[in-house]
Amino acid sequence: LAQVKTRYIQRLILRHYNGSNIRQRVSLSSLARQELIWWLKLCLAECVQSFKHIPLVQTVALVTDASDVSWSYMLMGCWKAGPWSVVDRDRHINHKEFLVLQFALEQNLDTLAGKTVFWEVDNTTALAYVRNGGGTRDWSLCDMAVSLRTWCAIHRIVIIPKYVPSEENIVADRGSRFLRVEDWFLLPRIVRRIFTLWGVPQVDLMATHRSAQLPAYFAFDRQDVSARAVDAFAQDWSFDLAYVFPPPPVILKTLKRIWQSPTTSSFLVILPWWPNKP
Repeated sequence: LAQVKTRYIQRLILRHYNGSNIRQRVSLSSLARQELIWWLKLCLAECVQSFKHIPLVQTVALVTDASDVSWSYMLMGCWKAGPWSVVDRDRHINHKEFLVLQFALEQNLDTLAGKTVFWEVDNTTALAYVRNGGGTRDWSLCDMAVSLRTWCAIHRIVIIPKYVPSEENIVADRGSRFLRVEDWFLLPRIVRRIFTLWGVPQVDLMATHRSAQLPAYFAFDRQDVSARAVDAFAQDWSFDLAYVFPPPPVILKTLKRIWQSPTTSSFLVILPWWPNKP
């Protein structure tokens, strides 16, 4: 929060001392004055921050996306989307991406209060303003970032932002455009041969009711009522044996998640053979 509590002082400095006489006296704005008071009231205990690592599997997973006409987010396996209001429809895309994060946090405050949120987004500007608690190029977006970070501090919410390309942001990206997530699977006779060789897994980590190779599966679509859960990346992967055929955009993300899983878990992973791919 310390970085956030410098933005209006920074704005004052840039406005009055940018290439001009640094000895001139200026009046503090009310917001800059509030920041200085905040710093003066800090005690030593509040100036100490733990460097303890928070494993990604212990965070709450949030993926967001915005398009010109609508917004979408996936939180802990639950997907939500909607059109922009008349007020927000003409906003810059950077502001829209930021608003989706704000929507997700405010609409799920009871669940997220006191939690660490691992936020995946494909907009680098919105990500930077959240991570840095504001910026100097877009003061309107800076105000939004300061307000949100302050709100998060009040509710003890920690946001860990991560950039994810649009092609990997499958559910949220298509949800913000009201598009359907594509289906993919191996022929069942091939899968049966694999299971004969390596054993029958407990769950199919990425499937739909049409493509699931096992009775228990994780789906991308929350409307898939037959699925055990939605959004594999928001679930616990502690299985004796799990099957996964990830779509190409999330292959690397899948492998990273497997690496983070318990050493007692085993996986049957189906991947394309790309000998020339770096």
